[in-house]
Formats: sequence, C-alpha cells, structure tokens
Amino acid sequence: MNKYFRILPIIIGAVMALGAINRELWFDEALTLLNFVLPLELEDIYFAYTIPNNQIVYSMMLKVWNAVDCGALGLTQHWRVLSLLCSLGMLGILINLRRKLDENALYPAILVLSAMCVSSVFINYATALRGYAASWLFCAMALSGLYDIFHEKAPRGWLIYLLAALLAVGTVPTNLLMLTGALIYALPWMREKFWQDKRFYCAAAAIPASLIIFYMGIAGKFLDTFKLGEGFASCSGATVVTLGMYGVSFGLLLPVALLGIKTPSRVCCLRYTVWLLPFAAIWLLHRAPFPRVFVTVLPVLAMLVIDGIKEVVKANWRKYHKTAFFLVIILFQFLLIPTGAAAAHCSKLSSYEDDFFHPWYMLPNYRISESALQIRTLAEENKVFISFASDPAPLYFYIAERGGAQMANISADLPYNSVKNLADGSVAVLRHNEDKQTYEKRFNCRLQEFAANKLHKFYRVKLAR
Repeated sequence: MNKYFRILPIIIGAVMALGAINRELWFDEALTLLNFVLPLELEDIYFAYTIPNNQIVYSMMLKVWNAVDCGALGLTQHWRVLSLLCSLGMLGILINLRRKLDENALYPAILVLSAMCVSSVFINYATALRGYAASWLFCAMALSGLYDIFHEKAPRGWLIYLLAALLAVGTVPTNLLMLTGALIYALPWMREKFWQDKRFYCAAAAIPASLIIFYMGIAGKFLDTFKLGEGFASCSGATVVTLGMYGVSFGLLLPVALLGIKTPSRVCCLRYTVWLLPFAAIWLLHRAPFPRVFVTVLPVLAMLVIDGIKEVVKANWRKYHKTAFFLVIILFQFLLIPTGAAAAHCSKLSSYEDDFFHPWYMLPNYRISESALQIRTLAEENKVFISFASDPAPLYFYIAERGGAQMANISADLPYNSVKNLADGSVAVLRHNEDKQTYEKRFNCRLQEFAANKLHKFYRVKLAR
C-alpha cells in the first residue's frame, strides 16, 4: 500500500484542525492557563487540585510546552498545537496497530479514521486546550500496550499499558471508563476463557490502581472535588448528546459497520458493550457527567467500527469501488458539520450544553478578545463588573496579555466568589442574551446600555436612591 495513503488520516486530521487552531480561548481553557499553568512551577501543578479543571498531566504538558520556543506561532496557535500533536499521535498509533491486526490491509482503518477526522467532534477536541486530545493519545497507547501483552511482547506491552493508564487517569479521572473500554476491546486477544487468564486480572487491577497511586498524594483534595456536584442538566439530555457524538464522529459508517458484525464467540460480543459504557455512567451515577468526558472513548469506538467495515469491504472490492465509497463517506462527513447547529436546534439544546455539534465557542462570532480590548479601555477610568456568563476567564486572559494594568478596576462573578455590590457609575458587562433585570434586582440598580458587540452588552450602572 502506498505509504502516503497510510498517513492519509494524519494529513486530513491536520488540515481539518488547522481551520480551528486560531479560535480564541473559552472559559475552561483560559481558566486552565490562568490558574494551573502560567502562575505555577511545574512541581506545584500536582498539588493545585482545587477543581477538576486542573487536568494535572495535561497542565504539566502545557507547562513544558510553554518552555519550547514557538516564536513563529501566534498566541492561541502556540497553546493549541500541543493538543493537535497528541491527536495526530493517536492516529499514528492506531494506524500502526491496525497494520498488525489486519496484515497491512489498511483500507478500513484509513477510511474510518479519515471520516472521524472530518467531524466537528475531532476538529473541536483536537484543538481544545484541555486534556481530551492527550487522553486520545493515552488510549491509543493503552490499546497498543494490551496488544503487545497478549502477543508475545509482554515486557514492552506492560510498560506501555501501565504508563498509559497512569497518564490517562492523571489527566482526567473519568478516563477509568476509557481504559475499561480498551480492556474490553482486548478480550479476544486473550485466552478463549479470558476469566482464566491471570493477565486479564492484572490488566484490570491496573486501572483502579493507577487512580489510587496517582492521586494518593492529594487524596483529600481529590475527594473534595466530588462535593462540587458538577454535571449535565439531565440524564436523557446527556444520552441524546452522546448518541449525537457517535453519529457525528462516524456518520454513514455506523450503519455500514453494523452489516459487518459477526458473533463468532461470546468474547467478541462483549466488545460491543463498549458502546454502552457512557450510558451506564450517565444513568448510574448520582449526576450525569458532562458528555465531553466520553469523547476520550473515541479511539476504542473507532477500532470497533473498523472491525465492522473490514467485514463489509471484502477483498473482491475493486480499487474504484473503494475510492467511490471513500469519497461518499468523506463527503457525507463534510455535510454533517454545518448540520450540527440544526440538529442542536431541533433537540432544543442550548449552545452552552452543546459539547459536540455547534458549541458557542466554535461559532464564527466568538471573538472574545474584541470585548477584552473594550473592557481594558473602559477600565482605565471606570470600575467594571463582568458576569459569569460573559466568560470572565478568557476576558482576563486577553486583557492581561495586552498588559493588565487595569485589572485592579475589574471584578467578576466566579465560582464560589460572586461580586457583592456595584459602584454607582460603574460599567456592567453581560452576555448579549442575558436578562439585565436579574442584575438590576440583585444590585438594586438600573442598567443603561451604551454599547454592544456580537458577544456582550455594556451597561452604565445607576444605583437606586
């Protein structure tokens, strides 16, 4: 097979992600930099676990990455390239793994991984300043390690697998689910009666053990994060959004892969339970997780789709059959990208609940640096209040990036630290669709709009006499 065809998903992934690499930071991304990367030394990041926003391993990776001279890159590109490299590394590892599994018959793998790259899910998370792309890389490493463990390269396999497990849970604790999915996928590589294979129990025990080992030094802080009660609005809503992730990521390949499902053994059937793991977490936990935590399972799901496609695309398919099928699948994936907003609208999904289709920070009008420049100018002579819905973290980031001498005049609603009162004549910044009456009642004032842009409205505060 042509060597360039082998790396086609990597090329497509890089090209698709480059279209989003210039997008500006949103709340969680800016909070990561402002709280857990820029102000801390590398050795202090581990202990700064006040909220799960500190995805420790990824924060450490960002700290090291920041030490690399990337003078040719702009501000946001510099930070986002790290996630992109992790995403492309995941693709490379999976291609190499499928080369071993499929005896170099790589067409199904190239097709599925290319289609996944042409999706809003990949574009978003491959360039997100969060630990999800790094989790993809660690998931692919775990799969590769498990393959080696059960294919006569055990020492190397155990080293890769255990390292991947430790890094994965150190990035996002919910990656326990991802690692469980990888282990379930590996069941057919074990003895026919896998429950009699000691290696299965060792690999399974390594998953919770990695969590315990990693967070042992900050156990109290780790347990305190469970008191935050964060999660999605409803179980049914989280279920719909997660199903949407499946559809957006693989498109027409999902029904085609169903045609290739074989049930040669009960062990192989167990592989398909990986699709159900997110829904078990949604419905069994006391509060449904944010659906974005399930995006880390994508590498395992891609492996399952490849298995199904492999059975459909038989050896008697001619080259033009494969080429035509490839083009149809990729074209359909492109068509899914703009329809994401319509799907979210039909499901009555708020853009602030949308992790996959058309989240607000992926919209063309998300230019929060413009608001930051306006606020910076206003703060030279005024006290400025920023509402929580207005994304204060990225506003702070871009104000400080331009020179933050005015920061002393700026206050904002932050988690567990709300502003108590406003000064007469000060400025209030609200998101364009926020109800100003809520703030008028809260601060016993009148808000008079004097300026606006695509994201925010600016009000003059007049206190009631």
